[in-house]
Amino acid sequence: MVRQCIHYLQPLDDLRGLATKTTLIHTLKQVCEKKIFLEVDYARMCLLSVKLMESEDNINQAAMIMQEVQVETYGSMDKREKLEFILYQMKIMLKKNDFVRLYIISKKINPNAIIAEKEF
Repeated sequence: MVRQCIHYLQPLDDLRGLATKTTLIHTLKQVCEKKIFLEVDYARMCLLSVKLMESEDNINQAAMIMQEVQVETYGSMDKREKLEFILYQMKIMLKKNDFVRLYIISKKINPNAIIAEKEF
């Protein structure tokens, strides 16, 4: 059901649908929270939520959400998606000028993973 609702997010990009999109993302995040079988969907909803906050220049709130999600422990998430998520976490920390957390997050990336993705 959650994955079906995710498909409804794409058409809500116009101005009238922005509030509806934010509400739907928040609701889906609540539904997915603390459910192991929905951990990837939870991470995706967090990322969408952070992107909306970033577009509204609410970097501090976006950083708080990104710090809560620990995708490196998700076994069901694709390696490339994990890498992109961690890089986005680093981007948010750079925008916040939080270099200590940026350094900690950067240690989660294995350099061999970047090399392996580069080859494909």
